Amino acid sequence: MKLFRTTVAVAALVAALTSADAAWAARAYIGTYTKDPAAPHGAGGGNGEGIYMADIDEATGAPSHLRLMAKDLSPSWITLSKDHKFLYAVNEIATYGPNKSGSVTAYAVDSKSGALKKLNVVDSGGSIPC
Repeated sequence: MKLFRTTVAVAALVAALTSADAAWAARAYIGTYTKDPAAPHGAGGGNGEGIYMADIDEATGAPSHLRLMAKDLSPSWITLSKDHKFLYAVNEIATYGPNKSGSVTAYAVDSKSGALKKLNVVDSGGSIPC
């Protein structure tokens, strides 16, 4: 799992879903630091690419089947809505929009696959939030 060795995973959110389908009873979304495109020569940031998801074995707690769900810039803090229909990510950057601030991204969550669909991005009101 080279990704775990090289990526700084700063936020993990386990969504235990009550479902008749026991094939996946729990998921973890993992936010990462990404390379900063504004930094000279790609310096700074981490080696992640955005938001990842892993399946969680409820008996052992072991993660498996890690996959990239959404490419985004340094989504370092993430949370699911109470109904698990939406995921919100704080993008810890200083390059969004004319004010060079951070941003907050909203995603719709597919209840069956866990896939994320970007809905919108807004200014966080300051640079490098979190």
